[in-house]
Amino acid sequence: MSFFIPTNVLLVILGLLPSLVWLLIFLTKDPRPEPKYLITKVFLFGIIIAPIVVLLEAIISGMASEISFLPRAMIFFSLAAFVEEYMKYWVVRSSIVSKPDFDEPHDSIIYMIAAALGFAAMENILIAFKVYPEGFAATLGVIALRFTGATLLHALASGIVGYFLGLAWFFYHFKKQIIFLGLLIASLLHLVFNYLIFLNPAVALPGNTLLLLGMLVSLLILFDKLKDRHQQVIQRVSTKIY
Repeated sequence: MSFFIPTNVLLVILGLLPSLVWLLIFLTKDPRPEPKYLITKVFLFGIIIAPIVVLLEAIISGMASEISFLPRAMIFFSLAAFVEEYMKYWVVRSSIVSKPDFDEPHDSIIYMIAAALGFAAMENILIAFKVYPEGFAATLGVIALRFTGATLLHALASGIVGYFLGLAWFFYHFKKQIIFLGLLIASLLHLVFNYLIFLNPAVALPGNTLLLLGMLVSLLILFDKLKDRHQQVIQRVSTKIY
């Protein structure tokens, strides 16, 4: 008996797959795994906000066309990158930060990555449906490129925002400034990635590969630094108590 998967279901699975693979990889980095229901919640919220971001980016595109003293593409990519990074941060801030399970500063990196991968999953699903008329092979190729490209970018950029959100634990009086700085840095990296592709796809491949590798190594280092700083604080408090 033959087994048939409806095309729409197959495209949804194909769009989800890159995000789910990266999510499983990043979750193994957390020595004290977060509750699965919270990770799932943030991931789903990331999916939900994607259509809202698409609408906002359509508005931004119209605004960019009215500004003549800067290249329209630069304006659009700059604003779009910031909107995407802020909305992913908003998901975590509004749904997770106040939860008791959000009890370690480096948790913010994990939750930000989960939100980003949910967002990227919806992007990939929409793109899969858009490309499918060109054939399944073309769709598979685009999703494969996005697995190592845009999907990973979303995770790493939001992970960097998560680092600054975690860093704000230690500098509470400068919390807003620290988080805003994180959003700016993530948006700038996001902008560079997209603008390189826009300018010259041939140059973008090696350039963005180096960019993503640099972001990945940096994020792994920052994750460990947050864990170490938190442990140092716990040890100091324990020493004072005993």
